[in-house]
Amino acid sequence: SKAKNIATKMIGDFPEHGESYKIMGRVNLYYEENADAIDNFLEGINYNNEDQDSYTYLSDAYVKNGEAVEARPALEKGLKTVKNKLPLMIELIKLAEHDGNYKNSYLYVSQLKLDENFKAQAFIYQGILNLAEGKSKDAIKSFESANQAGGNKNLVVSELSKISVAEDNDDMRYNYAIALNNSGASELAAQELEKIVNSGRISENISKARELLSSLR
Repeated sequence: SKAKNIATKMIGDFPEHGESYKIMGRVNLYYEENADAIDNFLEGINYNNEDQDSYTYLSDAYVKNGEAVEARPALEKGLKTVKNKLPLMIELIKLAEHDGNYKNSYLYVSQLKLDENFKAQAFIYQGILNLAEGKSKDAIKSFESANQAGGNKNLVVSELSKISVAEDNDDMRYNYAIALNNSGASELAAQELEKIVNSGRISENISKARELLSSLR
């Protein structure tokens, strides 16, 4: 292909420039030549270990090549040399979906929370991890914390809408409705509250749900 020919020429003309190998690696990824992509990204890193993009592309190549277990050590190695660590930290958080290492991903969420500029985003990532583990109750708390930290309300609502609450779990549904309402999704909150009020079950949350529902109408 034309792109591969250009990348090959760049490597020939600039064999000691990491950028040349990164470009070829990206071409490899496009054509699903994942093993070759890994080799080229690694070669590029040998020449420039400060380029965060090379590490994130390398991680992607490992995952697509069925070697997700190799991605986390590579990214953590990159954290020691890159100037901008944020892209790699985010990649490490998201990687749990592929390598199952939620414990490690939560550690990077905790690190993100230390920076006020990324605190809300960190709580959103935490909620996403909670959901991936099937911990809906924790996810609701995380997204509510993201909202309280000044997170984008539309994004919070988008993530909250992915939560499924068991039909008979009125306690969780009430907290879910509160989180939705606090994020500006009053109509969605009202729908959840109506489910509690109309359930016919005896629940300590029914009176609270009825009161909140009345205030939303």
